[in-house]
Amino acid sequence: MVPMRAWKLEQAQDNLCELVAKAASEGPQSITLDGAEAAVVLSAREYELMSKRPKTVVEALLDPKIRLLSDEEHDRVFARLPDVPERLFEFEE
Repeated sequence: MVPMRAWKLEQAQDNLCELVAKAASEGPQSITLDGAEAAVVLSAREYELMSKRPKTVVEALLDPKIRLLSDEEHDRVFARLPDVPERLFEFEE
């Protein structure tokens, strides 16, 4: 992967057309603010490809739109048993 060119915010503002053209022809362009990376400009095509990539297993499991259990199943699986104390282990200080 080609390293991103870093643009200071003022440079990016003054040269927006060039910045967008370089993002399209050379790849993502970094914008810095006070020396720290603040934003990245990339082509619409790269954004489309990036946003449509398959989710990782972790991302899929954390996605609230994906339901593995119904509310009733969730309550049944994660219900506290009445005879189980709040803490199963006591830690000495």
